Amino acid sequence: DPDFLARGVHFDTLTGTFMKVDAYHRIQSESVHQCFRKLSDEEVVDRYPGKRLFFSPVEHSNRFLQIVDIFQIPELYAWCAVLDYLQSTQDSPHPVLVREDIKNVTTELHVHGTLHSHIMRNIEQYLDPNPRLKDMLDMLRREKKQLFILTNSPYEFVNVGMKHIMGADWRDSFDVVVCSSQKPKFFEEKYRVFRRLTSHNTPAYGEVKQFKDGEVYCEGNVGDLHRMTDWQPCQILYFGDQMYADLAEPVLNQAGTLEQ
Repeated sequence: DPDFLARGVHFDTLTGTFMKVDAYHRIQSESVHQCFRKLSDEEVVDRYPGKRLFFSPVEHSNRFLQIVDIFQIPELYAWCAVLDYLQSTQDSPHPVLVREDIKNVTTELHVHGTLHSHIMRNIEQYLDPNPRLKDMLDMLRREKKQLFILTNSPYEFVNVGMKHIMGADWRDSFDVVVCSSQKPKFFEEKYRVFRRLTSHNTPAYGEVKQFKDGEVYCEGNVGDLHRMTDWQPCQILYFGDQMYADLAEPVLNQAGTLEQ
Protein backbone atom coordinates (compact mmCIF):
# COMPACT_ATOMS: atom_id res chain seq x y z
CA ASP A 1 0.00 0.00 0.00
CA PRO A 2 1.91 3.13 -1.19
CA ASP A 3 -0.24 5.37 1.01
CA PHE A 4 0.33 3.54 4.30
CA LEU A 5 3.51 5.41 5.30
CA ALA A 6 4.57 8.97 4.62
CA ARG A 7 7.32 11.35 5.63
CA GLY A 8 6.77 12.86 9.06
CA VAL A 9 5.43 9.67 10.65
CA HIS A 10 7.15 8.62 13.89
CA PHE A 11 8.22 5.05 14.52
CA ASP A 12 8.70 3.61 18.03
CA THR A 13 11.53 1.13 17.55
CA LEU A 14 10.93 -0.48 20.94
CA THR A 15 7.27 -1.36 20.45
CA GLY A 16 7.01 -1.32 16.66
CA THR A 17 4.35 1.39 16.62
CA PHE A 18 3.75 4.00 13.92
CA MET A 19 2.12 7.32 14.80
CA LYS A 20 1.77 10.99 13.92
CA VAL A 21 3.05 13.37 16.59
CA ASP A 22 2.66 17.16 16.73
CA ALA A 23 5.24 19.74 17.82
CA TYR A 24 4.19 19.31 21.47
CA HIS A 25 4.70 15.51 21.38
CA ARG A 26 0.95 14.91 21.40
CA ILE A 27 -0.02 11.70 19.61
CA GLN A 28 -2.79 11.76 17.02
CA SER A 29 -4.53 8.63 18.27
CA GLU A 30 -6.35 7.92 14.99
CA SER A 31 -2.98 7.52 13.30
CA VAL A 32 -1.45 4.92 15.66
CA HIS A 33 -0.80 1.49 14.12
CA GLN A 34 0.91 -1.68 15.25
CA CYS A 35 2.15 -2.91 11.90
CA PHE A 36 -0.95 -2.70 9.69
CA ARG A 37 -3.44 -2.84 12.58
CA LYS A 38 -4.93 0.41 13.85
CA LEU A 39 -4.85 0.62 17.64
CA SER A 40 -7.92 1.57 19.64
CA ASP A 41 -7.93 4.64 21.90
CA GLU A 42 -7.68 2.34 24.91
CA GLU A 43 -4.60 0.61 23.49
CA VAL A 44 -2.98 3.96 22.69
CA VAL A 45 -3.55 5.30 26.22
CA ASP A 46 -2.29 2.05 27.74
CA ARG A 47 0.89 2.24 25.67
CA TYR A 48 1.39 6.01 25.87
CA PRO A 49 -0.32 7.51 28.95
CA GLY A 50 -1.97 10.84 28.23
CA LYS A 51 -1.44 10.23 24.50
CA ARG A 52 1.86 12.07 24.74
CA LEU A 53 5.51 11.10 24.48
CA PHE A 54 7.04 11.85 27.88
CA PHE A 55 10.70 11.03 27.23
CA SER A 56 13.95 12.87 27.72
CA PRO A 57 15.57 14.21 24.53
CA VAL A 58 18.24 11.49 24.69
CA GLU A 59 15.74 8.67 25.22
CA HIS A 60 13.48 10.06 22.53
CA SER A 61 16.29 10.23 19.96
CA ASN A 62 17.43 6.69 20.80
CA ARG A 63 13.98 5.14 20.77
CA PHE A 64 12.01 7.02 18.11
CA LEU A 65 12.69 7.35 14.42
CA GLN A 66 10.96 9.91 12.24
CA ILE A 67 10.55 9.18 8.54
CA VAL A 68 12.26 12.17 6.92
CA ASP A 69 12.97 10.91 3.40
CA ILE A 70 11.51 8.56 0.82
CA PHE A 71 14.28 5.97 1.29
CA GLN A 72 13.04 5.07 4.76
CA ILE A 73 9.50 4.34 3.58
CA PRO A 74 10.17 0.99 1.79
CA GLU A 75 12.59 -0.09 4.54
CA LEU A 76 10.02 0.46 7.29
CA TYR A 77 7.23 -0.99 5.17
CA ALA A 78 9.32 -4.16 4.80
CA TRP A 79 9.82 -4.19 8.58
CA CYS A 80 6.07 -3.83 9.02
CA ALA A 81 5.27 -6.69 6.64
CA VAL A 82 7.86 -9.05 8.12
CA LEU A 83 6.84 -8.35 11.73
CA ASP A 84 3.16 -8.74 10.83
CA TYR A 85 3.93 -12.14 9.30
CA LEU A 86 6.07 -13.27 12.24
CA GLN A 87 3.39 -12.26 14.73
CA SER A 88 0.99 -14.61 12.97
CA THR A 89 3.43 -17.54 13.00
CA GLN A 90 5.61 -17.11 16.11
CA ASP A 91 5.27 -16.18 19.76
CA SER A 92 5.98 -12.48 20.36
CA PRO A 93 8.81 -11.63 17.93
CA HIS A 94 10.73 -8.65 19.29
CA PRO A 95 10.34 -5.53 17.08
CA VAL A 96 13.91 -4.38 17.75
CA LEU A 97 15.40 -7.66 16.48
CA VAL A 98 13.26 -7.58 13.34
CA ARG A 99 14.17 -3.94 12.78
CA GLU A 100 17.90 -4.68 13.05
CA ASP A 101 17.68 -7.55 10.56
CA ILE A 102 15.77 -5.44 8.04
CA LYS A 103 18.25 -2.59 8.48
CA ASN A 104 21.20 -4.96 7.93
CA VAL A 105 19.64 -6.43 4.80
CA THR A 106 18.92 -2.95 3.42
CA THR A 107 22.50 -1.87 4.04
CA GLU A 108 23.77 -5.05 2.40
CA LEU A 109 21.69 -4.40 -0.71
CA HIS A 110 23.29 -0.98 -1.11
CA VAL A 111 26.87 -1.83 -0.14
CA HIS A 112 27.15 -4.87 -2.43
CA GLY A 113 25.33 -3.20 -5.33
CA THR A 114 22.50 -5.74 -5.49
CA LEU A 115 19.84 -3.05 -5.58
CA HIS A 116 21.69 -0.97 -8.17
CA SER A 117 22.18 -4.00 -10.44
CA HIS A 118 18.50 -4.90 -10.29
CA ILE A 119 17.39 -1.36 -11.11
CA MET A 120 19.85 -1.04 -14.00
CA ARG A 121 18.57 -4.28 -15.53
CA ASN A 122 14.99 -3.03 -15.24
CA ILE A 123 15.47 0.72 -15.58
CA GLU A 124 12.20 1.26 -17.49
CA GLN A 125 10.25 0.03 -14.45
CA TYR A 126 11.71 2.76 -12.25
CA LEU A 127 12.32 5.80 -14.46
CA ASP A 128 10.49 7.49 -17.31
CA PRO A 129 12.28 9.32 -20.14
CA ASN A 130 11.93 13.08 -19.72
CA PRO A 131 13.21 15.11 -22.68
CA ARG A 132 11.82 18.28 -21.06
CA LEU A 133 14.45 17.97 -18.34
CA LYS A 134 17.20 18.55 -20.89
CA ASP A 135 15.29 21.54 -22.27
CA MET A 136 15.10 23.04 -18.78
CA LEU A 137 18.79 22.46 -18.08
CA ASP A 138 19.75 23.95 -21.44
CA MET A 139 17.65 27.02 -20.61
CA LEU A 140 19.50 27.43 -17.32
CA ARG A 141 22.85 27.17 -19.08
CA ARG A 142 21.78 29.83 -21.59
CA GLU A 143 21.10 32.04 -18.57
CA LYS A 144 24.74 31.52 -17.53
CA LYS A 145 23.92 29.17 -14.65
CA GLN A 146 26.50 26.52 -13.84
CA LEU A 147 25.10 23.06 -13.09
CA PHE A 148 26.56 20.10 -11.26
CA ILE A 149 25.64 16.62 -10.04
CA LEU A 150 26.79 15.55 -6.58
CA THR A 151 25.61 12.06 -5.69
CA ASN A 152 26.53 9.12 -3.50
CA SER A 153 25.59 6.70 -6.27
CA PRO A 154 28.33 5.10 -8.42
CA TYR A 155 28.81 6.46 -11.93
CA GLU A 156 27.66 3.27 -13.65
CA PHE A 157 24.30 3.52 -11.92
CA VAL A 158 23.95 7.26 -12.57
CA ASN A 159 24.90 6.87 -16.23
CA VAL A 160 22.27 4.22 -16.92
CA GLY A 161 19.56 6.30 -15.27
CA MET A 162 20.51 9.61 -16.87
CA LYS A 163 20.81 8.06 -20.33
CA HIS A 164 17.32 6.67 -19.93
CA ILE A 165 15.93 10.04 -18.76
CA MET A 166 17.84 12.50 -20.97
CA GLY A 167 19.76 10.61 -23.65
CA ALA A 168 23.37 9.59 -24.19
CA ASP A 169 24.67 13.17 -24.15
CA TRP A 170 23.34 13.97 -20.66
CA ARG A 171 26.78 14.93 -19.35
CA ASP A 172 26.89 17.90 -21.73
CA SER A 173 24.24 19.57 -19.56
CA PHE A 174 26.50 19.71 -16.49
CA ASP A 175 29.69 21.59 -15.68
CA VAL A 176 30.78 19.14 -12.97
CA VAL A 177 29.74 15.53 -12.26
CA VAL A 178 30.76 13.98 -8.92
CA CYS A 179 29.68 10.42 -8.08
CA SER A 180 30.38 8.21 -5.04
CA SER A 181 30.77 11.41 -3.01
CA GLN A 182 29.98 9.69 0.32
CA LYS A 183 27.81 12.50 1.67
CA PRO A 184 27.70 13.69 4.41
CA LYS A 185 31.48 13.05 4.59
CA PHE A 186 31.78 15.24 1.48
CA PHE A 187 30.69 18.22 3.61
CA GLU A 188 32.37 17.22 6.86
CA GLU A 189 35.89 15.99 5.99
CA LYS A 190 37.97 18.69 4.32
CA TYR A 191 40.98 16.50 3.49
CA ARG A 192 39.17 14.03 1.20
CA VAL A 193 40.59 14.60 -2.28
CA PHE A 194 38.76 14.39 -5.59
CA ARG A 195 39.61 11.47 -7.86
CA ARG A 196 39.04 11.31 -11.61
CA LEU A 197 37.25 8.27 -13.00
CA THR A 198 39.11 6.46 -15.77
CA SER A 199 37.51 5.02 -18.92
CA HIS A 200 37.05 1.78 -16.93
CA ASN A 201 35.08 3.65 -14.24
CA THR A 202 37.86 3.13 -11.69
CA PRO A 203 39.33 6.01 -9.62
CA ALA A 204 42.67 7.32 -10.83
CA TYR A 205 45.51 8.15 -8.46
CA GLY A 206 46.62 11.43 -10.01
CA GLU A 207 46.00 14.69 -8.18
CA VAL A 208 42.96 16.66 -9.38
CA LYS A 209 43.93 20.35 -9.48
CA GLN A 210 41.08 21.55 -11.68
CA PHE A 211 37.83 20.15 -13.04
CA LYS A 212 37.92 19.45 -16.79
CA ASP A 213 35.08 19.25 -19.28
CA GLY A 214 33.97 15.72 -20.08
CA GLU A 215 35.50 14.18 -16.96
CA VAL A 216 33.67 12.47 -14.08
CA TYR A 217 34.97 12.65 -10.52
CA CYS A 218 34.37 10.84 -7.25
CA GLU A 219 34.86 11.41 -3.50
CA GLY A 220 36.26 14.91 -2.76
CA ASN A 221 35.14 17.62 -0.34
CA VAL A 222 33.06 20.77 -0.45
CA GLY A 223 36.01 23.10 0.16
CA ASP A 224 37.84 21.91 -2.96
CA LEU A 225 34.58 22.10 -4.91
CA HIS A 226 34.33 25.80 -4.01
CA ARG A 227 38.01 26.42 -4.73
CA MET A 228 38.13 24.73 -8.14
CA THR A 229 34.89 26.29 -9.38
CA ASP A 230 35.11 29.72 -7.72
CA TRP A 231 31.57 29.15 -6.44
CA GLN A 232 30.71 30.88 -3.19
CA PRO A 233 28.62 28.85 -0.69
CA CYS A 234 25.83 31.43 -0.69
CA GLN A 235 25.58 31.18 -4.49
CA ILE A 236 24.95 27.41 -4.56
CA LEU A 237 21.47 25.90 -4.55
CA TYR A 238 21.26 22.19 -3.66
CA PHE A 239 18.31 20.01 -4.63
CA GLY A 240 17.97 16.75 -2.72
CA ASP A 241 15.62 14.01 -1.62
CA GLN A 242 17.62 12.80 1.39
CA MET A 243 17.15 15.26 4.23
CA TYR A 244 20.41 14.81 6.15
CA ALA A 245 22.91 13.68 3.51
CA ASP A 246 21.73 16.16 0.88
CA LEU A 247 20.46 19.17 2.80
CA ALA A 248 21.54 19.47 6.44
CA GLU A 249 25.27 19.91 5.85
CA PRO A 250 24.86 22.32 2.89
CA VAL A 251 22.76 24.53 5.16
CA LEU A 252 25.59 24.58 7.70
CA ASN A 253 27.91 25.55 4.85
CA GLN A 254 25.65 28.55 4.08
CA ALA A 255 24.35 27.21 0.79
CA GLY A 256 20.75 27.36 -0.33
CA THR A 257 18.80 24.13 -0.29
CA LEU A 258 15.57 22.83 -1.72
CA GLU A 259 14.10 19.46 -0.76
CA GLN A 260 12.45 17.62 -3.64
